[in-house]
Amino acid sequence: MSDRYYVRDELTPIPEKPITVLAPAKVNLALHVGRRRQDGYHRVCSLMEKISLHDTLRVRPLPAGSGFRLTGDVPDGEENTVAVAARALFAETGTGLAAEIELRKVIPAGAR
Repeated sequence: MSDRYYVRDELTPIPEKPITVLAPAKVNLALHVGRRRQDGYHRVCSLMEKISLHDTLRVRPLPAGSGFRLTGDVPDGEENTVAVAARALFAETGTGLAAEIELRKVIPAGAR
């Protein structure tokens, strides 16, 4: 077998090159918080517009079973959306996929 990494059926190669995506900031133009639902959350209706400010995510595959590493502009030990999403993806797919995820922040954390 080559040095490539493969998805579950070992037929679909995972890209060897890193994938870079932009995560744009959004401005909330309107927000209406409705009644509380039975699950404790509220119904929400909002109107948002993305703006040119963005964070950058760079995802690089690692050997299957390696888990994932989060690097870049992330304080040590902080649970953030990227880490939560990566864990959920790996748990849900059950593929043993692994990746290094580099986060470069431009949007201030907790910006309102």
